Amino acid sequence: MASNATPLKRRTLRDEVLDYLLDRIFKQEYKPGDRIVESRIAKELQISQGAVREAFRDFVAMGFLETKPYTATRLRGFTKEELLDYYEFRTEIEALAIKWAIEKHHSTLFDFPFMKQCIDKLYVIHTDEDPLARSKVGLAFHGAIVKASGSNSLEKAWNSLGQYYWSLMGIHFKFIHSQLPTKEIDKRNAEQHFQIYSTLLEGDLEKACTLMKKHFQAAMQF
Repeated sequence: MASNATPLKRRTLRDEVLDYLLDRIFKQEYKPGDRIVESRIAKELQISQGAVREAFRDFVAMGFLETKPYTATRLRGFTKEELLDYYEFRTEIEALAIKWAIEKHHSTLFDFPFMKQCIDKLYVIHTDEDPLARSKVGLAFHGAIVKASGSNSLEKAWNSLGQYYWSLMGIHFKFIHSQLPTKEIDKRNAEQHFQIYSTLLEGDLEKACTLMKKHFQAAMQF
């Protein structure tokens, strides 16, 4: 078991731009097809346009912005099928991460204290109050599982998915189609994370993989 909590990642201007855009996308201030202007974002955040341009290159690679030569950068639309594809791929990556973490490393790379901190936060942060913060906490929990696989290749594949964007879009898509109150969905989600965590503590590979798959199946029910 890892003895130290995972250190906080140093924030960059790219992170600031990403958070700003995601917040506005989730609030539907930006919608698919809308033009995203570098100079306007730079002015609103009071940073250089060059910093925004560099961030935009990353976001195009992630797949949530699109740009063509001599045309404006726009928010790319996404389909339900793309969202399902994202969740299915994450299911396979994270199930494999659990398998390698337990079979290859005997659970020694799991940062259980950090994972428990994430779960505690999931019980108190509500999506309708701070969707981005809740998304980040959930992704930090899952990222700790992927890291515990001990595989740089697996971790790189997981990190390449443009997680914040797809995770937030999944939350948004689920809530606008769900009949349950937001806080009820959040509570169920936190409980699913706790169940996965408890099973990993026990070292039960089969049950942990099953719970992870059920977790993502629940996310895909919209």
